[in-house]
Amino acid sequence: MACSDGLVFFVFAVSLGQAAKDDPDVLVRELRKREQIVLTRLKEDATWNDANKVELVRMLQFVKDSRSGSFAPVLVKHLDYSPYTSLDRTMPARIRYPAYGALEAIGLPAVQVLLDELKTVDPEEPKGRGRRLHNLIVYCLADIYNAGGYGRILAKQRIDLEIENTPEKDRALLKEAAKHSWLTEK
Repeated sequence: MACSDGLVFFVFAVSLGQAAKDDPDVLVRELRKREQIVLTRLKEDATWNDANKVELVRMLQFVKDSRSGSFAPVLVKHLDYSPYTSLDRTMPARIRYPAYGALEAIGLPAVQVLLDELKTVDPEEPKGRGRRLHNLIVYCLADIYNAGGYGRILAKQRIDLEIENTPEKDRALLKEAAKHSWLTEK
């Protein structure tokens, strides 16, 4: 007889709850331990392929629930990974690109990592990945800031602020992002 994931988690939570009566920090230690396990697995390139997509979706759900900024540097490197076919283009970005959804859930702790990546992504890259990654970063920034309904405006202001705080030689790609049509449309 197989147990569902929900039942396994429930048993785990009850056992941790009992242990937490004796040691209140046991839950925090266990979550940190699991966070490190998931982070280690996400760093492996082999995790990011279609053969592992069920496991990947589970790990990314853990990331969304934890909202830990420590996952952001790994997720941004795989922002344009999609387990779906090109026929699924109508899906929202947070679903089509699982790392996008996780970065959006992490929220503000992911912003600086996204901006740092934006400084390195050339939208004019000949192979085309640069434009897709550039767009996904801009859209993700806007979605993170959209909690108050002003995502595009706030994302543009944050990029402009980053331009001011970046050395002149590194500003070109950020300036390109600040002119993105998604951010300048009304």
